[in-house]
Amino acid sequence: MTFSVAARQDLAVSLYVPDGDVRPSAHLLALTTSYVGANDAGDATADESATPFKETTASMLWLKAIDVRASSPARAVVAFGDSITDGSCAPVDGRGTWVDGLATRFNLENGRDVCDDIHPSPLGYYELAKAIKLDLF
Repeated sequence: MTFSVAARQDLAVSLYVPDGDVRPSAHLLALTTSYVGANDAGDATADESATPFKETTASMLWLKAIDVRASSPARAVVAFGDSITDGSCAPVDGRGTWVDGLATRFNLENGRDVCDDIHPSPLGYYELAKAIKLDLF
């Protein structure tokens, strides 16, 4: 699919899974409101009214990220860490994580958008260190 989005723009993605007996993958500490339709709502992916989506969660189900191709060179930082990197204790929908603050700081200190986004990695620092056999102590 091709459509234009701005850096750090919120997007809505609707998914329909016809077999209701499926356990979705979940990013439990997403701190972003997701909307869930009732089991009997049917395929509501084209419904822009949001009427079928009665329940909310601060987790992301099925989808953690969307890959976006920039039309011109873009800059990004990947932040490895733990639940704090992921936004623990930040407000839901508030863009109040320390990685959000870091992106803002990069841009303010340089007087322009030097960092289009900072991506908290789903791979924690200790998992990464273990994967590459890094001796931490």
